[in-house]
Amino acid sequence: MKHFNSFLKSVTVVIFFTLFTTHLSAQRTVIIDDGTYGNINNVIMGDTTDDGARVDTNTIYVLKRNMLYLLSGTISTKFPLTIVAEDGEGDPPMLVPGTGEGGESERPFKMKADLHLRGLYVTNTDLAGQMNQKMIRASADNIVIDIEDCILANEGKNYVRLDAANCSVKIINSVLANCGNTSYPSYGRVVDDRGNDVDTVIIENCTIYNLTHRVSRDDGGIMKYYRINNNTIFNAGGPVFQIGEVIHAELYNNIVYNYGFYGSNISPEFPYGRYIINVDSLGQDYIDQGYTQEVRVHHNNFYLDTAYTNLEVWGDSIFPYMIYDSVTLAFMKENNDSATNIVERIPFVNPAKVQTEVVTKYWELGPKDPGIPWFDTTGAPYVFDYPDTCASATAGTDGSQLGDPRWKTYSPEGVFSFKTFSNQVNIFPNPVGDVLHIRMEGLDNTVRIYSMTGAEILTVRNVSMYADIPVSDLTKGVYILTVESRKGSLKRAKFVKK
Repeated sequence: MKHFNSFLKSVTVVIFFTLFTTHLSAQRTVIIDDGTYGNINNVIMGDTTDDGARVDTNTIYVLKRNMLYLLSGTISTKFPLTIVAEDGEGDPPMLVPGTGEGGESERPFKMKADLHLRGLYVTNTDLAGQMNQKMIRASADNIVIDIEDCILANEGKNYVRLDAANCSVKIINSVLANCGNTSYPSYGRVVDDRGNDVDTVIIENCTIYNLTHRVSRDDGGIMKYYRINNNTIFNAGGPVFQIGEVIHAELYNNIVYNYGFYGSNISPEFPYGRYIINVDSLGQDYIDQGYTQEVRVHHNNFYLDTAYTNLEVWGDSIFPYMIYDSVTLAFMKENNDSATNIVERIPFVNPAKVQTEVVTKYWELGPKDPGIPWFDTTGAPYVFDYPDTCASATAGTDGSQLGDPRWKTYSPEGVFSFKTFSNQVNIFPNPVGDVLHIRMEGLDNTVRIYSMTGAEILTVRNVSMYADIPVSDLTKGVYILTVESRKGSLKRAKFVKK
């Protein structure tokens, strides 16, 4: 019999060589220091010779820190694309969908070749506050989506959608925040395979919070290699790890906190049972080829807050999720993994909010009702550090801590200090004729005014508490105003110039 260990060894070498080969060879560098509407699209797509060929497919596009880059549409390439933040200190470069003449916007990426992102903040909520879907679409076979040290925020459906076969996804050292649709929760997915065969999914050293449904969504096909390790996952509303048919899967050193918080009957056609880990047995065709399925679930903390389980809307037909399905349980028994997993309530320093209002309104009003609120995101940025006295601090493999290990080196100005689009800024009057009055918190803010096509009209720096902005010279129409604080928050408002 051919066991998967030998298969895994060869696959791992190939996969990781593919993932990182562009970083090992000498690369041409292009610095993009103009973030105005569409410039990043133009630089990347226009980086060609006179005959239309790419200048160099082995190019790194470098974005400046503390800068906002407005996309004029989806970046879609048939060549490998690497975009990174410049070295040094400062807030990560922000990639934001800009709005066109009619107020429309598009997702950031649709790829037919490898995509490498490092050190970026990418949102699928456009400048006007509209949330798009499918932040990154993989549209060709055998490509690699490689995300490192990034912040992915405010996505309406899924961060990575695989529309082709045998693709690989690796997300490490990143934050993924606020994904899905609270009134149609099955839309909240980190990776969606769309029924295609998948080579590899690795999610490691990440913090994921406010996810309406699941980390992985399987709709058929085979998964060769699946590894989820050292992540802090807080508020995931459905069957968190829907893995399906897989050759090798391993989940370890994770904190999965508030799993399946919607309850198990999300819709009448809900097919996944009441489990947060769903694994299908390996098909006979792969067994006949000599492969042996291997599933490990060990050294994790699975906890569901009683604030959810005590909700009055939960009744005879709504149940909390169980953790392990029968296939997973059989492997855990075989590998003696059961005793390594714990259930512990953790006093995080400043966690995301428990979303009981979302769940209550969902069951009271029904799916797609406009009265169902979006996630309560007050209190951000969140801090998922926790005391060393917790069992989770030493419950990992070899006595290591559970969850995203970067929280132990957290600082307010560090990797977890990121901007949010969730808050409005106080402006008046609106509509405005001559002077727009702005009220804000903090010191040394930067106020910017954009047209609806993303053109930066006005910038005022070092503003504290309030400002009076003359707008009499603006033509009649709709504008976007943003206030950026020196600590990295971003608030926005839309106003009308009459």
